[in-house]
Amino acid sequence: MDLQEEIKQVEKELVERIVEHLKVNKIAVEIARQQAKDFLALLPIEDQRDLLNKLKGLGDKYEEAKEVYAAELGKVNEIVRVRTLEQMRAYIQQGNLDAAIAAAKSIYPPKVVPIDPAQQQNVASLGTLPAIQAAQSAPLSQVPPPIQQSSIAQAQNPPVQQSVIDKKGGQV
Repeated sequence: MDLQEEIKQVEKELVERIVEHLKVNKIAVEIARQQAKDFLALLPIEDQRDLLNKLKGLGDKYEEAKEVYAAELGKVNEIVRVRTLEQMRAYIQQGNLDAAIAAAKSIYPPKVVPIDPAQQQNVASLGTLPAIQAAQSAPLSQVPPPIQQSSIAQAQNPPVQQSVIDKKGGQV
């Protein structure tokens, strides 16, 4: 679907949501009119990103626009996910696992969790963890092979040295 068709679809969905909410008295007529005017004021839209940004801004003000924004964002995320999976599949078929992993990471970048300022000093005192950082950035080909289960079992249950005890209770 090209951008103009997408904009018409979004406009249609927004009008449908406004009408739905008018029928159940969820919004006033004046607010519905203003929302329609505000949407038309967003035009022209340059590209998909611009559409999403403008819908998000409108969604901050109106519930109906927020619903349409969420639906559009879901559509875009699905398109990106499918394209990335296709790209990963192609890399895997070529035997390029590092590129496939990089593509997978690009779709789900690491989340940055904000740190409470009160806890920030505790975290700073830990310093960096170079071994973990190096392991995370190492290519798959450099990751050491997994530990064999037999090695783990031997470490957990070391062989017991057996001794023979004679009838009188002494060790032989």
